This record gives sequence, C-alpha cells and structure tokens, in this order.
Amino acid sequence: QDDFGVVEALVAGAVARLRPGGRLWIVAQAHVPVGALLAGHGFRSRADSDGRFVLWRARLPKRAAAEGGMGSPEVPRKLPKRDLDRER
Repeated sequence: QDDFGVVEALVAGAVARLRPGGRLWIVAQAHVPVGALLAGHGFRSRADSDGRFVLWRARLPKRAAAEGGMGSPEVPRKLPKRDLDRER
C-alpha cells in the first residue's frame, strides 16, 4: 500500500510558507493523488501529464492564504496529455 504522507506534508507546509497568491509546482507519478491533496488545502490547480508523470501547477488564492488554506477547494481539471519533450 502506498503512503502519501510526504506529499501531504509538502502541500500542508506550503500553505504556511507561501505568500497570498503564491504558487506551488509539483511533479509526481500519475498514481499519486496530488490533485485531491491540493484541493483539500484550498489550492486551485492545473495539471499536464505524459501518462507516467503529472506536472501540477497550483496557486493558493489570496483569501485561502489569509485563512490558512481553508478556502473553498476547487477540484482540479486535468489538461490534455502533451508531449513535454517536443515543447523544449
């Protein structure tokens, strides 16, 4: 069974460390539930995936940052799969 405690701690810690409107980028394997963790802490996020890994770009809304991350969570939508190697 997978343990996502480290990712949970990273997301929770980012709420306290980011300025209002601050951004957090995370790259994780596709099976790691980063989107749910981000939404649970009030982040708004977008994701790109190559099928194996997902790049999560998250922003903590100004209101959520002021409230310690307890703003209205928004379920992230997954963007279409892109070939990240070709975009370099």
